[in-house]
Amino acid sequence: MGLELPIRLQSQHWQICILRNRLYLTLYRRFLMNIPSIILKRLALTFLVGASCFLVSLAAFFFASDIPLLWLGIFLFLMCLMKCFLLFFKGLTGAYFLLEGECCYARRPPFSKYQQVTILDPDGESHFLLLESGIKITPGCHYRLYFAVNPQGAFSGKYRLLHKAEASGNFWGIELLPDENALDI
Repeated sequence: MGLELPIRLQSQHWQICILRNRLYLTLYRRFLMNIPSIILKRLALTFLVGASCFLVSLAAFFFASDIPLLWLGIFLFLMCLMKCFLLFFKGLTGAYFLLEGECCYARRPPFSKYQQVTILDPDGESHFLLLESGIKITPGCHYRLYFAVNPQGAFSGKYRLLHKAEASGNFWGIELLPDENALDI
């Protein structure tokens, strides 16, 4: 027989577990439900990169006694941790730019690492973007694009050159939206 708690302590233990789980659920609903999944994925990958840099430098320190590499790993981990906090608060406060619309045009020029994409937003305004060629985007589908910042006038037709430079450097991710005209069967 194992150690068993008296009935009164068992019920208090379960009450504490239930309260703790409610707290976790409340924190999840309040904070993480408001942050888009693209930002959460970016946050998780940034943390994993920092943690892996630290672990590799720690292993190198134990095997080769390489102190500068250990300090570099600690520095990279702290910088990635700081970037994670900044991403978390940007996602929490909504300090990012969101562009939602239908892809009208997507073309990759030969010998280029970027593709030219035109997005038509619900207001009828078209936005010309220059995105990396590895991003899969299909004309006729609805997308939601996330950007770090939106400089004043960057997504208007007047400043196309600025628009290209800012869109390619601050792009966070893309999300395919379900088609409104599709039948749910």
